[in-house]
Amino acid sequence: MENNIKNTKIICTIGPASDDLHIMQNMYKAGMDAVRINTAHGDFKSYSSILKKVRKAGDITTMIDIKGPELRIRCEQRYEFPRRTDIIIGDASHAITFNYNIISNLKKGDIILIEDGKYRLKIISKKNNYVIAHSEEHCIIEPNKNVHLPGKKIKLPSLTKKDIKAVKFCIDEKIDYIALSFCRSKHDIINLRNRLGESGIKIIAKIENSEGIENIIEIIDEADGIMVARGDLGVVLSLEKVPLVQKMIIRECNEKGKLVIVATQMLESMINNPIPTRAEISDVANAILDGADCIMLSAETAVGKYPVKAIEYMTKAALNIEHAVPERDPVKNKNVSVSEALSHCVEDLCDKIDFTKVVCLTHEGHSAIRVSRFRINKPIIAVTSTKQLQRQLNLYYGIHATITKSNFEDPSTTELVKELYDNHILEKDDTIILTAGLRTLNQTISNTNTLLIRNVKEVLKYTRKYGTRRRRRL
Repeated sequence: MENNIKNTKIICTIGPASDDLHIMQNMYKAGMDAVRINTAHGDFKSYSSILKKVRKAGDITTMIDIKGPELRIRCEQRYEFPRRTDIIIGDASHAITFNYNIISNLKKGDIILIEDGKYRLKIISKKNNYVIAHSEEHCIIEPNKNVHLPGKKIKLPSLTKKDIKAVKFCIDEKIDYIALSFCRSKHDIINLRNRLGESGIKIIAKIENSEGIENIIEIIDEADGIMVARGDLGVVLSLEKVPLVQKMIIRECNEKGKLVIVATQMLESMINNPIPTRAEISDVANAILDGADCIMLSAETAVGKYPVKAIEYMTKAALNIEHAVPERDPVKNKNVSVSEALSHCVEDLCDKIDFTKVVCLTHEGHSAIRVSRFRINKPIIAVTSTKQLQRQLNLYYGIHATITKSNFEDPSTTELVKELYDNHILEKDDTIILTAGLRTLNQTISNTNTLLIRNVKEVLKYTRKYGTRRRRRL
């Protein structure tokens, strides 16, 4: 609980600046909730080394970012071209090519954006196995730089050979989340989920191309969460459109109870400077106010000079802005499930009774997630049964997950409350709303069907007199 006093969660990319146990421990103390490893860099030996340090630093959520259907430049050296010089990009027989054979998909007049749109090339002619392009400005082309083709839909495999190896690595290492880059449709997610099997790993769809935006609703429905990857979005969209897309995606994820992450350039100036700009802190604050579950640091913690300070500033921003996060209006649908109806009851009770925490005894996490989406600004203690689910739930807004010894098939209120008190998760003065699934005749473990209000001090008095499992059970 001490590390997770804020409701908004912070994800940090690990790189040369943070690949050290002592630094990771300080990052965790400063408010880091999850680490991200980007497989666009490094090898599996280095990823294993990072994970060993992460697990020594604390019980931290892990996320592996796989490249997905990403276009990149392939060349053996750095090239410089004066403006309006012929730049030849061809198949594998040419000095400059792409990581996929897409020349047949290109035509005269097409635009090629290189290195996050830093360089803009226009194709002036097309041959059988190469194109000739011009840049209006001085252009530098270097190995492995990313490429965007605005307005082009090119069929690429959703997973590269390295991605497939990365998926197996994630399963073997019991990773919590996989982030799929350049997700285009629900089919990319289904393909990845089939490979994950029964691993329990959840999928974050990264939205960073026009196809992803076009299919955003089906992607949100299929994925476990969404990452608003603003760097690449700002290349394929006009820059002024990115904030509106960000708000739209967050709103849709909040309504459907899906994890949503805002990423890229949040504290970009802290790569080199010890203090962020006012605009950057405003950007962080606005992402939280919009309803983001997580905010993410990329280069700031991977290669920046001040990885711990960057987290400290994010934590301060979260703690000082969360009180102003508006509660979400519940969607009043008819004929909803009992679990859904009870989550609405919790939200409704916020204005009617004085309580301090919500406790959700949750076998799969759904009841805690349903409450989280209302942004009630009360701690939500998700009590679950596995370490992987605990770490996964800890990325949702306001959720602080823990493992219980309680019996999910026949839970006892008094036993559970005393356990949470003994573990310093509840305090004597707490009044809690507790939701759980009571066993029914037809099911061993029911969906959430019970809501109770309990005062911790009174429960402790009861346990001293009668024990934890005598007389009353849930």
